Amino acid sequence: MDKIIIKGMKFFAHHGLMAKEKKEGQDFIVDIRMNVDTIEAGKSDEIVDTVDYHGIYKRVKKVMEGESLNLLETLAARIAAEVLESPKVIDVTVRVRKPDPPISGEMRWVGVEVTRCRSKQK
Repeated sequence: MDKIIIKGMKFFAHHGLMAKEKKEGQDFIVDIRMNVDTIEAGKSDEIVDTVDYHGIYKRVKKVMEGESLNLLETLAARIAAEVLESPKVIDVTVRVRKPDPPISGEMRWVGVEVTRCRSKQK
């Protein structure tokens, strides 16, 4: 299966359990890996035969900048559901990371990765 990857989308948003996270916001990094059949696109060189990256970015942005959520798990699941609205996407893996989590201790980031399939969405 072919893959389309969008890596390192950065958003400033207000998700998290702590009141400070919801009030002040923080950076999030989102990576998307989609399984897509690109055979027709490879032949036609037409956008209608594949996934529009800009459209996927807009779907991710809508979730990231929308309703404030408590959990990264919920955020990743909602992004996955949005991406699966694109008819060419067979399944998607979404990774959402907080590069500066409100946790005492040294770490590069915390995050969640979920994989969702079109057949399980219905």
